[in-house]
Amino acid sequence: MKKTLKSRLTLNRETLRALDVEETANAQGGAVVQTTGTISIVPAKGSTIAAETLQVSGTTWMDHEYGSFGSASQPVQWILQDAQLDNGWVLSNFAIGSKFELGKQIVSFVTLQDPDGKTYFGPSLLKPTGETWTSPTTGVTYFMEFEIEILDIAHPFHPIKLTIKSLLKDQEFPSGPGAGVYEGVAAATGTFRGQSVSGTAWNEQAH
Repeated sequence: MKKTLKSRLTLNRETLRALDVEETANAQGGAVVQTTGTISIVPAKGSTIAAETLQVSGTTWMDHEYGSFGSASQPVQWILQDAQLDNGWVLSNFAIGSKFELGKQIVSFVTLQDPDGKTYFGPSLLKPTGETWTSPTTGVTYFMEFEIEILDIAHPFHPIKLTIKSLLKDQEFPSGPGAGVYEGVAAATGTFRGQSVSGTAWNEQAH
């Protein structure tokens, strides 16, 4: 049986004041970051509501999206993976294109943030792998797993190899026949400077 989980989330007001009016009006708690080299991590608190109310707190992402997003007839398509690793590093990896194929490695781009807040932006390699899931509502097929290899941004950060895998399949937000966005809670595992890492992650797809 599918259960519906509602949530209420409050973002730190001091952080919101640093944003302009348009961004603040559309601010949402999520696992997405801007792709211009800056990652925004925002304190959050609230509750999840199912059969009972549970108080929660932690950190979340602030979604900043800039640039041209095409038109209704020619929309921009993208895939994006975010991760908060247990070594204190966070990252956002993305690729924009017209067609993504299972098992085909493509060039992507990544923003890394170290535990002290310094950010690095550079190229990466991305490959959809593992299972796919086809939405019974829209008919769109989504990738449930990605392999990320981060190239030389600076010598100390090579190599970084991660696998991002959705924790459950049905996480689509349908917007009409044949159209939807996948916003999936996921997990991250892999190696960072030769050390094993894991963490929470996000799998977003619009294609």
